Amino acid sequence: MILTDEEAKATQEVAKATGKAIDAASGAGTMLVNGTVGRIAAATLGLIGGDWVQEQQQRNLARMQAKTARLLDGIASDRLSTPSPSVVKPLLEAAADEGREELQDLWAALLCNSMLDGGRKVRRDYFEALRHMEPVDALILKLVHCQPEEGGLEGMMQFRNQELLKFGVPQNDALIAITKLDKLGCVTLHPGQFWPRFLAPFGIGLIDACTVA
Repeated sequence: MILTDEEAKATQEVAKATGKAIDAASGAGTMLVNGTVGRIAAATLGLIGGDWVQEQQQRNLARMQAKTARLLDGIASDRLSTPSPSVVKPLLEAAADEGREELQDLWAALLCNSMLDGGRKVRRDYFEALRHMEPVDALILKLVHCQPEEGGLEGMMQFRNQELLKFGVPQNDALIAITKLDKLGCVTLHPGQFWPRFLAPFGIGLIDACTVA
């Protein structure tokens, strides 16, 4: 596997940036690459090619580690904590298969928060929800979270239409995403509505866990 200079540099700086906490996560990552990723690759051998799958999973983990290091840069050292293996192992297992930038950013934020403040923001339930999301689902989740509370229904619809146009999301794709987010428990739809006015508590928690502050 060949990493870009930026990826290699960021990966090398991980231990310095995060101390013992990131060391623990890196160890879990190494374990995953050598163990679970290898088993995944073997299981898919003959479908796309085990070597290709394993290389992509390793690259995904390296990029996510680099993103996590950048997120942790400047975080006060007294907020760092060693992540629980029961959290970081399934997180890395799920994130290893994701190479799409929009979703990788969310996985990196989850990994970061698993090492901050005792990992209190991160629920393992969030891994399963994020694993089932497409990039457009993550975008719509953020739009619902950011939509203005003032202006009533008209203001909300105007914001929705402007944002969908700005990101080039067809209305039908947005409706499919909303249906998926409702199924995942991230939003609550009321009868006759096709756009949620608020996030469900689970969706609020997921957004919070994917935000590093």
